[in-house]
Amino acid sequence: MAKDPSATKIKLLEAAAQVVREKGASQLTLEAVAEKANVSKGGLLYHYPNKSMLLAAMVTHLMESFEQAIESQIAQSGSKITWLEAFVAMSFDPNHSQLVESAGILAAVANDPSLLEPLRERYKAWQGKAEASGLDPNLATIVRLAADGLWFTELFNVSPLTDEQRSQVLDALLTLIKERTKHD
Repeated sequence: MAKDPSATKIKLLEAAAQVVREKGASQLTLEAVAEKANVSKGGLLYHYPNKSMLLAAMVTHLMESFEQAIESQIAQSGSKITWLEAFVAMSFDPNHSQLVESAGILAAVANDPSLLEPLRERYKAWQGKAEASGLDPNLATIVRLAADGLWFTELFNVSPLTDEQRSQVLDALLTLIKERTKHD
């Protein structure tokens, strides 16, 4: 029975992110990823014929995983929370912040700045969802930027919040959203 190609692709993407995290973006090579994933280089090349395709897939996988986590959060709440509340909650959850996979974005951008375009498009869509959340659009943007700021400070390990600070700021943002959301 043949292996599931999507499972192999995810295994390769996770290995690539791990290589970046452990060794840095400059050490992301197809050989290193194949070794980390315990597959042959030919097996890697079957799924990702070159490094650019691997990097693009890393960026796409990160964004799709984050969006799936947001949708799951909304579904688990029985649709009692808005997209913006789920976005903030997922951005502040250290178990789902996907910082490891985010290293793929750094590697991708360092090697090919054009890979920022899909990220820009996704953020444009996310901005639209934030603005449609029932909160004043300017305030929704401030909330989204606060969540993004947390993600970036933790990604770059620049003055990350303590667990207590993270919890307090999360509570403050969610309270702000709840109190200021327009109810029809």
